[in-house]
Amino acid sequence: MASVGAWASVGAGAIVGAGASVGDRAGVGDRASVGAGASVGAGAIVGAGARVGARARVGAWARVGDGARVGAWASVTRDLADAPILSGWAKYDWTTHRDADGVPVLHYGCESHRVADWTPALQRKLCARHDPAAAADLRAIVATVRAFWKAVTPKRAATAQKD
Repeated sequence: MASVGAWASVGAGAIVGAGASVGDRAGVGDRASVGAGASVGAGAIVGAGARVGARARVGAWARVGDGARVGAWASVTRDLADAPILSGWAKYDWTTHRDADGVPVLHYGCESHRVADWTPALQRKLCARHDPAAAADLRAIVATVRAFWKAVTPKRAATAQKD
């Protein structure tokens, strides 16, 4: 059974899954969903149409933007912009979203860099420093994240005009 804290709100058409919890003064927006066993901390906000996966955690006072997606087992400890967001778990937790400037960022384990900066050289350097056994997972995640941003980023219309 789900639990909803004091002064918390759950919007119209929103779903709070079995065993999930919504903390005191937290908010779950219209048509949003909080998966089974997930938790939304005190004062946190899950925006309209957002999805929080099973057993994911949204920390106290964090904000998950409208339409954003937080994968199963992921952990959100700071505000995430409006959609899109993709996250998962391999050897280490990872999440990708746009930063405050709209630039795609990848957080992998304890490292956080703009997606464009996750070059093979950086990946080798970080794996050598932290965990050489994570190299194959990291390569696959970077490829997945790049494909994700390519798919969800609208192509810019040609602006050139013929005279």
